[in-house]
Amino acid sequence: MNIFDLVNNFFEEDKKSKLSSSAAKLYFFLIYQANKLFWEGPLTYSIRYLSKSLSLNKNTVIKSLKELYERKLITYYPSEYFQRAIPTSIWFPQTTSKPKNKKEVKKLAKHTTSKENKYIDYF
Repeated sequence: MNIFDLVNNFFEEDKKSKLSSSAAKLYFFLIYQANKLFWEGPLTYSIRYLSKSLSLNKNTVIKSLKELYERKLITYYPSEYFQRAIPTSIWFPQTTSKPKNKKEVKKLAKHTTSKENKYIDYF
């Protein structure tokens, strides 16, 4: 999993159809938390904790989780009764945006050909 792929996936999905601002806020909060935990997942938070941390209504957090899940930006397993105080497990699906061949890598890494860029020879 790559943080840049997660961000790219978010904006690609947002291009198709706009995501709500609360879903965006939640998504980037989850990325931030996963990064703080060195990507050891899944994240386990209660709806109440997410609501308090993001200054959002609990129903808005639930709606945002569902929106992100339906758009395949996160995977989550709600608690059995989906109570606001019971933890919910949240993680990110595997990304598949890796370049397929060497040509594609060179295309993605296209830099200026000036001698100032000493890394150009590595691509």
